[in-house]
Amino acid sequence: MVDVNTTKRQRLPPYISYESWKQFLDQLSVYLPLRFDSGYFDSQKTSQSQRCMLKGGLSFLGLMCEDNTPTNQLFRLVRSEETRRQEILTEITLKSYADLFASADLTRATYSQAREYFNSLGASGDIGRKCLKFFIGLACDADIPLSLHLKQSAPRGRHKVASSNELTTGKGKRFTRYQSNRSWEDKMLDKFPTFDPAWPPELKMKWFEGFKLLRTTLQESSMEKRKKSVGRRI
Repeated sequence: MVDVNTTKRQRLPPYISYESWKQFLDQLSVYLPLRFDSGYFDSQKTSQSQRCMLKGGLSFLGLMCEDNTPTNQLFRLVRSEETRRQEILTEITLKSYADLFASADLTRATYSQAREYFNSLGASGDIGRKCLKFFIGLACDADIPLSLHLKQSAPRGRHKVASSNELTTGKGKRFTRYQSNRSWEDKMLDKFPTFDPAWPPELKMKWFEGFKLLRTTLQESSMEKRKKSVGRRI
């Protein structure tokens, strides 16, 4: 299985249900076909509309070549461990939605701003809503930080709404950034460089990696402080 360098045709971003997409990937982790042809989809009892959406999603995300064969990236994704899979998902998301990340800082963007991107690709109305919902699901699994506006505006949101002084990131994790009695963790987060949509993909990837590392470090530090505090009270 080798990647084929081809000119990416103009196509709609994935708009299949993200839950259906995850089930599809789970199936591929068990059996990855040599080619996504009618024989494969017939064996999976996949409807015509679903196979069109699945193939469209595979193509847009760079997981299927022009001859309908899986790319190396798809092979790596479905055969990877959970931690490594998240890293691969981040790579896929940043590359496939590069224009979206370049159009706005998604850690601060509104739902309408994100919809404008999909509208520009011809995905308007209900299709555009589904495209954005799929993207939000993918970004959450990749642990890519998204603005509170995007998380709140996601249709039938699965995540609890955070308070106005909280920043929501991928997987619904939250931490307080602005409080009257600001902790040293808050001050550290404020010193982290502001995301710039104009950055090249490599720099964006490093920003996300640094952001997640800092967030994890601060969370672990806070948990350790709470444990020591509880220990002193006992």
